[in-house]
Amino acid sequence: MKGRTLVLLACVVGYLSFLARDTNPRDWLLVLAALALSTAGRWTPLGALLAQCVLLAAADLYAPGVLVPMKVLACVLLFELAVNRTGPHVALGAAALGLVVGFNVFDELPSALFKVAVMVGAPLLLGAYVRLARRAERDQVESRVRQARLEQRTAISRELHDLVAHHVSSMVLRLGVARHVRGEPDELLDELHATGSAAMNDLRRLVDVLRDPDQPALPAPASLAAALEAAVAHGRRNGLDITSAVDPLVSGLDSARGFALLRLVQEGLANARKHGGPGVRVLISVTEDGAVSLDLTSSVAGPVAEARDGNGLTGMRERVALLGGRFSAGPVEHGWRVSAVLP
Repeated sequence: MKGRTLVLLACVVGYLSFLARDTNPRDWLLVLAALALSTAGRWTPLGALLAQCVLLAAADLYAPGVLVPMKVLACVLLFELAVNRTGPHVALGAAALGLVVGFNVFDELPSALFKVAVMVGAPLLLGAYVRLARRAERDQVESRVRQARLEQRTAISRELHDLVAHHVSSMVLRLGVARHVRGEPDELLDELHATGSAAMNDLRRLVDVLRDPDQPALPAPASLAAALEAAVAHGRRNGLDITSAVDPLVSGLDSARGFALLRLVQEGLANARKHGGPGVRVLISVTEDGAVSLDLTSSVAGPVAEARDGNGLTGMRERVALLGGRFSAGPVEHGWRVSAVLP
């Protein structure tokens, strides 16, 4: 922008010094004022162009010797307006400049139309061309970024499958063999086998989503209530004494909120199992306006520690923030509480 102003200033001074005849201080004042407006067009392009049109009309009446640089500065402003704006702003600026250009030549209609076409049409066409070129370049850059991200996701999915899925599938296979060899029910083996199988399903879904982001990664809303009950049952099998109250209306939640709610409950119960006592209370309710609230309070064995964001809490907070909700986690009397509201 500074270089542009210096170029325009050099052109204006050169015209007034070597080409214009009988210039006076008023001419210099008008041209310098027009140059200042041209610089101000960086912030208010339409307002600067309208003010420039007023100065151009004044120069047409009182200083015809400086009309050329005044018109050039006005055309520059219209060009920049066409580059940076669309719609009514450009139409208003073009109409104002066209009216001023043809102001004193209405008695010569062909001349007036030609001047308006050149001074208004040329900046508009050039501005539209530059705007389209910028858009094409921006689309090309975005396309390259999307391609790079897709390649990165593919690489991550490949590593995730090779490093994690193979190990988990091997564990599930060995557990299945152990269950078969023992020949009698074993709740621990059954639980480990079910957990491993569920982990494999989640890993397969995650790998598929990493390879193709258009694939749905969320469970169907109709299965949310059952998924929540399964998470609670899993917590009970792991030694937690859980009191739960799940609003049946959760089955009507959209996939995004339902998936987030399920992950919040799973992570909250996992934290309670690792760091808390046996007692956990889970309350999930849906208000009349469709907002869903979660209140998960767990007992704590020993002193209640201060809140410290680990990966789990950070992930929970990020999930809620992406949906525009509220999240809090921290110590309460004799326990730890996780609270979330999804609008």
